[in-house]
Parts: sequence; structure tokens; C-alpha cells
Amino acid sequence: MKHWEDTMKLFADATKDGKLSADDLTVSDEWMENNDEMIKILDAFRAVIYGARNDNADLDNPTGFTHTLNFINSKVGNTDWEPLAEIDKEEADLILQDIEVLRKRFELAANLSAINRGQKLKQQEKVAIRTNFLLYKNLSHLADVVPDDWNKDGARDKLKAAIEDADFLKSNYEGDNLTFSKEEKIKAAKQMQAIEDAVYDFFNANKVDGQLDSEKLGQLIYKIAGMDGFFAHNGEILTEKSTSIDKNAFIWWLAARAAIKATDFYGAYGKSLSDDRAPIFS
Repeated sequence: MKHWEDTMKLFADATKDGKLSADDLTVSDEWMENNDEMIKILDAFRAVIYGARNDNADLDNPTGFTHTLNFINSKVGNTDWEPLAEIDKEEADLILQDIEVLRKRFELAANLSAINRGQKLKQQEKVAIRTNFLLYKNLSHLADVVPDDWNKDGARDKLKAAIEDADFLKSNYEGDNLTFSKEEKIKAAKQMQAIEDAVYDFFNANKVDGQLDSEKLGQLIYKIAGMDGFFAHNGEILTEKSTSIDKNAFIWWLAARAAIKATDFYGAYGKSLSDDRAPIFS
């Protein structure tokens, strides 16, 4: 009964202006399990009704199974037999119609939720691709503002080379297309990871006694973001239609990539996930 109430509330919440909004029909794993169980119960109940109806009953037809058992036991004179309940055809048809309506509702909610989940995964994938493109847009100008005193052991030049070598990101980051083949998406992810590794190597190479010079770092941050960019924070959530990442967020992204090498992080993170989890998009 609780699951029925939850399902009806789900439909009510997802109905706007008399129309069903599939976007709002995403449910929990627990709901899906309860829904599957409810459908099984309805199927069992339907079988009981078919068996209890008293029309068209014979040994070769499961419809009217109860009526057949009552008939046989009455003929053989089984005095210990307690007649089983039977349902008239008209009443049985009405009950079966109600069962079918309920079943269709549960199936509809489950199917729409499954479709919506798939759509949301695709949407998340597009947001991930858009994010990488926007990051590349910022990265493409990064090496140009890095001063010479940050080029220890060629660190700046190596970072610039990693950015230039990302041919797929370079060719697509300014476009609107976010639909790519599996191979292209893997290529984009690998190229971004290579840049992230280069960012880590860049900062690590410029450390002195394991530390970055705070004054030099402050000057570099100012060159990248500017005073307005560093303190400005728009707080907007990135979507597949976003056109920029604010400088503040980009600085924090650089700080995160400078703290741990991307290859090490994604490798450790990947090992912590089971094979049946969703893929990681960097």
C-alpha cells in the first residue's frame, strides 16, 4: 500500500498543467525494487482471479481451475472438501481490468524513470565534455601569461606543448557540438588528463625545497585571473550550454591539479569503484 501511495504521489508531482513531465520521473533504486515486487504481486493476483472465475472451465484450461476442482470433488463425493471461492465472469473481468490499470501505471513509472535516467547520464556526459572544452579555453591562454622565471627545467614549455598537443580539444573547444563517438570521448578525456598531469609537473618543477614561493605564486595568480577575476565568483552551475568558467573557479581547478597528479588520482579512484559503476569522466 505504501508503494502505491508513493507511486501516485510520483505521478502527481510530475504532472504539470495536466501534462506528465518525464524529467521529474526519476526514482530511487529502492523504489525500483519495490515496483518490481509490486508488479510480481499483481501478476500473482491476476493468476488467482483467472483461476477463481467460473466460466469456460475444463482441465485443459487454467481459467476456472477453482471451479473445476469444486466440480470434481462434488462428483467423487469428497466429504472433507471445502468448496473454494469462485468469481463470476463479469466480476472477474472488472477486477482484471483494475489489475491491468494498476500494472500499467507501475510499468509506465518504471519505464519513464529508466528513460529519464539514461537521458540524465547523457546530459551529465555532455556537461563533462563542455567543462573540458571550457577548461581548455582557459588553458590555451595559460602558457602565454606564465613568466620566464616559471620555466624551470622547461616546465612552462612542457605545459604549453601538452596544451598544443591536445588536437581534439583544440579543434572542438570553440564549437557547439557535444555529440561525439565513444572513441572521440575517450580521446578527449585522455588529452585532458595529459594536460592535468602537465599542470602538476609544472608546479612541482618550480618548487624550491618542496615549496612554491608564495610571492611568485601570488603574482602568477594575478597574471592568470587579474584582481577582478580572482575575487569575482558568479556561483553558476556549469551546464552543457555554459560559455565560460569564471577565473576564480579556474584558479581553484589549477590548485587541485597542482596538489596531486591526475594519473595517480584517477588510477586510485578507479580501483575503489566496482565494475558495475558508471564510468568516470574527467
